[in-house]
Amino acid sequence: NPIPAIEGLPLHTGFACTQCGFLTRSWKCLKVHHNQVHGTKEIGHRLGLWSSVLLQTFFTTPRSAIHYFCVTASS
Repeated sequence: NPIPAIEGLPLHTGFACTQCGFLTRSWKCLKVHHNQVHGTKEIGHRLGLWSSVLLQTFFTTPRSAIHYFCVTASS
C-alpha cells in the first residue's frame, strides 16, 4: 500500500510485482525476479503480473541498503 511521498526524497518510477510485492526501478530486474522466483519467463504483455509505481528510498549506497517503498505523488 503506497504512502504519501516524503518531501525531500527523490521520486523514482518503478515496478511492483503483484504476486509478492517485490519493488525495483529496473525492468530487467523485474524480469529476472519473475523468472527466478515465480518461474515466469515472459512478463511483457501479461496483465496483472506487475504494475507501474512511484518509489522512494532513504539510501542510495551501498546497493544492499537500497530498499524501495511505494508512494503516491503529493497533489
